Amino acid sequence: MQRREFLAACATLPLAACAPGPGPANTLIVLRHADRDPGAEDINATGLARAAALPDALTDYTIDAIRLPDRRRNLQTAAPLARATGLTPIVTDLAGLDRTLWRAARGRTIVWIGNTTNIQALWDGLGAPGDAPVQYGEIAVLTGPSTGPTARRDLSF
Repeated sequence: MQRREFLAACATLPLAACAPGPGPANTLIVLRHADRDPGAEDINATGLARAAALPDALTDYTIDAIRLPDRRRNLQTAAPLARATGLTPIVTDLAGLDRTLWRAARGRTIVWIGNTTNIQALWDGLGAPGDAPVQYGEIAVLTGPSTGPTARRDLSF
């Protein structure tokens, strides 16, 4: 009987060696849409210039997806990055945003272009470090395992 148990244990060793570990790190890049005039839907001239600078601000990253709410100002901000990366922005539902984005970022780099309210909700839901990047031009790059962000890098555009 002991021999069978020993052989069974030996047979599972190769499987244990292949068991998934913590997996590759997630990277979630979070920023507010570019500048707009109060009450306006579209970004203004300053915002257009800022959006044009976004691809250069993110040159250190290989972007896998661009996600955003269905707002014209967010799409306008994403347009230069979408052209530079060849990606089509994905309109994403705001319900359960923190779980949706962090899951989508598993082993990938996802950009979220949001608004002050949904960025703050995302921040709170993730338990992300520091203040949420809700000012025009702020970018926060969150990285960490599938359980949540553990590091942050600040950029600007």
